[in-house]
Amino acid sequence: MPTPAKLNAMRQKRTNCIGNIKALESDIDQYQQAEELDVCLARKYQTQLEEEWRWFRLVHDEVTEHSEEDTTVEQEAARAYLALGARLERLILAEQRSTPSTASALQGKAADCLNALPLNNLNYSQALTVLKDSFECPRYTAFSHCMSMLDYPKLTNESPTELRRLAHTIKQHICALNKMGQVNPDNSALLNCIILSKVPLSIQKQWEMTLSDHEVPQYSHLLKFLEKLAWSSRPIPTVQQPRASPEQTIWTRQRAPRVTPACPTCQGQHPVWRCDSFKAKTVSKRLMDATRASLCLNCLKKGHIARDCHAGSCRICGGRHHTLLHPEKQPSRSNFSTSSRSPSSSSRRTASPPSPAAITHLIPSQPIDRSALNIPRNIKLADPRFHVPSPIDVLLSSGTTLSSMCVGQINLTRPDEPELRLQKTRFGWVIGGSPTSSTATSTFHTSTTALQVDLARFWEIDERPPIKHISEAERRCEDHFRAHTRRTSEGRYIVALPFNEKFPSLGSSKALAMKRLASLNRRFQRDRRFEADYRAVIQDYLDRGHMSKISPDSADEGAYYLPHHAVIKAASETTKLRVVFDGSAASSTGVSLNDTLYTGSKLQEGLFNILLRFRLHQYVLTGEIEKMYRQFLLSAAPYLALRCLKQLADDEGHRFPRASSALRRDFYVDDALTGADTKEEVLSLRKKLTELLQSAGLNIREWASNDQSILQRLSEQDKSRRLQLGEYQTLKTLGIFWDSKDDAILYSVEANAKTSRVTKRSISSVIARIYDPLGLLAPVIVRAKIILQRV
Repeated sequence: MPTPAKLNAMRQKRTNCIGNIKALESDIDQYQQAEELDVCLARKYQTQLEEEWRWFRLVHDEVTEHSEEDTTVEQEAARAYLALGARLERLILAEQRSTPSTASALQGKAADCLNALPLNNLNYSQALTVLKDSFECPRYTAFSHCMSMLDYPKLTNESPTELRRLAHTIKQHICALNKMGQVNPDNSALLNCIILSKVPLSIQKQWEMTLSDHEVPQYSHLLKFLEKLAWSSRPIPTVQQPRASPEQTIWTRQRAPRVTPACPTCQGQHPVWRCDSFKAKTVSKRLMDATRASLCLNCLKKGHIARDCHAGSCRICGGRHHTLLHPEKQPSRSNFSTSSRSPSSSSRRTASPPSPAAITHLIPSQPIDRSALNIPRNIKLADPRFHVPSPIDVLLSSGTTLSSMCVGQINLTRPDEPELRLQKTRFGWVIGGSPTSSTATSTFHTSTTALQVDLARFWEIDERPPIKHISEAERRCEDHFRAHTRRTSEGRYIVALPFNEKFPSLGSSKALAMKRLASLNRRFQRDRRFEADYRAVIQDYLDRGHMSKISPDSADEGAYYLPHHAVIKAASETTKLRVVFDGSAASSTGVSLNDTLYTGSKLQEGLFNILLRFRLHQYVLTGEIEKMYRQFLLSAAPYLALRCLKQLADDEGHRFPRASSALRRDFYVDDALTGADTKEEVLSLRKKLTELLQSAGLNIREWASNDQSILQRLSEQDKSRRLQLGEYQTLKTLGIFWDSKDDAILYSVEANAKTSRVTKRSISSVIARIYDPLGLLAPVIVRAKIILQRV
């Protein structure tokens, strides 16, 4: 039995619940007057109302159980609850009825965002939230406008229509950026550069002729110049004089016949890809003909190059070349046989292809000093001129050679010299062994690659790569992943290797693997420290469950043996010795495991985008997923690893929305480069990222930040050990040096000042060693490139 004081406290709680319900009604009135009450907010208040009513019922039932109460309080609470609940329900239904069909109103990327969400009234608020999160981002909007201007195709002529369209498009994007506060007069130099890069050289010269000083003109002046030029280039209509007498005008239209360009191979009137003579040639000769005829290597047409081609890619590998130019597979030169079995009997026949005969050109390859051999004078040699390089007269089989041998052998070997003997045969005495030769051998190396080709690549690598379309092979690889991927009870992903069923089957691979293992054991005997480190890595694989031990009898005929070797990286702070498994080792048929696998599409976002977003955050955070990318050199490994991370973000997105977004956009393979605008957001992001990856059995470590307070609660083993202490506290991440203390990017350039002679090759070598994915050093590097062009 509760005490009177406790009963009074429960009555007070009951009164508070009624007051909270009335307070909710007051808040709803204010939102409705301001016309800010939407479905999401109404559902939020609906949930709070249900919670307050549940608490009222619990407290009221307990009070009435121990005392007789008036029903007035219960009736008052019920009226308030039912009235407010009915009001919220009407608001939600009215909002949903007035909302147009979401499925028909969306298209493009907006429709793709809602593919996985059933579009009905219950999910409307959730769909609206997804769309706001995806598109109401000022940073993304500004970036999209800038990229649209950069991606605008360059004009090939002075067409008035194209000039007006260019000026209008650029003006639209600049207006949008101006409304966002991202454009000011200081941007004129950059905008002028973008606009001028889209017009022909002749227009650039006309623009320069209009400038009278060295000041940077406003971008608006350039746009007005283009519009004026477009209007002045219009054809002026001519005014016809009225004729004295009306005459009948006869209009005729004649269409010029469409002329198919002649085939560069046979000069026929058909495209080269339909030419039988072209198809009959080898791939190397096709490539030579296409290059000689100045054809695009991607579509085999004239007028452009593969980098600017908008046609599809190779249907075999997805590369930027025509399918007829796909390089042929060169199988390893190994002996193989073909077995066939009769379908009506048990007979079996094995046919081995003939090996091409190769006869040595001259024997011996170099002249031999006969006087130094001390040959007895009383013997008759089968070839008195054996010491002079000469062609072979006749080849004998092993059986004939043995039958021609006679009794008699003279040892001509001297101390500390190779073995040399005279053997008596039916043809006379023959000499065999390894006579010493004092002939000196000189080797010269030269590079046949034109330096101009290398210099041209300096400009090509700065351009944005073309948009790659998904090939049929990449689509099959994606379908295979979806059909054969599962998740264990611990959250780990189990994937299957995506085999290409169209590729020839594998042969025997055990012999090569055992040969590599024997070589590895010999190194173990020479270096016990190396053996201990190697065995420790293999044991770590076993302990983590990344591999399991099998018996020799358990491997069936379909097994493939992976050779492995060690790669030692002394600069590594975590793992100096890595065991690398070679999936490109050819089997007995010349086909390797990598040859039979789909490589999958490129899922990794560009390094430029990731680093650019990394530099926008006020507080940044870097980390590394521990041992996510094992050293199995399989062609499908990069795709499978990145695809699992993407699948993890999709599966756990409802639990970790912010961390899932960072996993999709802020990871380069296993390295994280993310951040936020406040410390609290960064700490929350680090915690959620750790929990998200741990749900899949992955551990993220090597944390670093530009604010040390963010790392205070982490253990030393979780902090980055790759910080290079010195004048700057730098961390090398994704190939660039990042000063975590000052949050700045550093560049290390090693120029050989002691070189007595400066050449184009030495200058290009220094430029090539500068790794600048963001292009921040472009104003400096471009000067060196211009020097190389002028020299």
